[in-house]
Amino acid sequence: HRDLHSFPTRRSSDLEEPIDGLPPAQRHGLRVATGRAELGEAPPEPLAISAGFLGVLRLMAERGPVVVAVDDFPWLDPASADALAFAARRLAGYRVRFLFSRRRGRAPALERAFEPGAVERIEVDGLSFGAIGHLLRGKLGRSLPRRVLREVFDTFGGNPLFALELGRALGERDVPDIGRPLPVPELLAELFEGRLAAASPGVRRVLLAISLNAGLTRAEVEAVADPWAPEDAVAAELVVLDGRRVRAAHPLFAATASKRASAG
Repeated sequence: HRDLHSFPTRRSSDLEEPIDGLPPAQRHGLRVATGRAELGEAPPEPLAISAGFLGVLRLMAERGPVVVAVDDFPWLDPASADALAFAARRLAGYRVRFLFSRRRGRAPALERAFEPGAVERIEVDGLSFGAIGHLLRGKLGRSLPRRVLREVFDTFGGNPLFALELGRALGERDVPDIGRPLPVPELLAELFEGRLAAASPGVRRVLLAISLNAGLTRAEVEAVADPWAPEDAVAAELVVLDGRRVRAAHPLFAATASKRASAG
């Protein structure tokens, strides 16, 4: 952290000079890849883009330390991941470091491109129940009833961004009665609706069933959807099989499915 704190922030315009120092094919490929030039008659070769990216990092590292930061790493497109892996394998001795954020699970191919001893993993847990309450009081200037705060915490597992968005939504309306669902803020609805829109109708039906009755067994879900729908929902990481029970991988998947559904 002490090293990162003093790094200058590179603006988009700061890349122009190192890009200008690349060989023509690499310069053109990287300009196209970053939207600085038109595609032309033929797309640039992936190798030219990767080599150009590596060249830019080396040129920038000659002037000072460089950090390549990628947030939400699992959403990175394959072509960009390939270019990053190409560069990562060829930067030994240069003052370039990589900072990725991702969910727990198997390390992606890019992460495996580094020497095992060169990777430091820091597990970031969610905030505690008390910390979420403190966050909402400090940011919103109000305290939620304990039962509502507990439901906010249980819904988001200590995720501060989601808890704060829900807290703001609650601040704009009356606190829901006992047994009534919490409102889904528009920002979060957009995040979760994108996942649901890509799912099949059978998977969405599974989530809707779960949202209406959280205690359904797999056999009951299959009866209202189809025999393959629970497996498809698990494969899409929208549903978890917990013994004989079926539950949403995140409560907001079920809540969003209910919000999207018509009365019929």
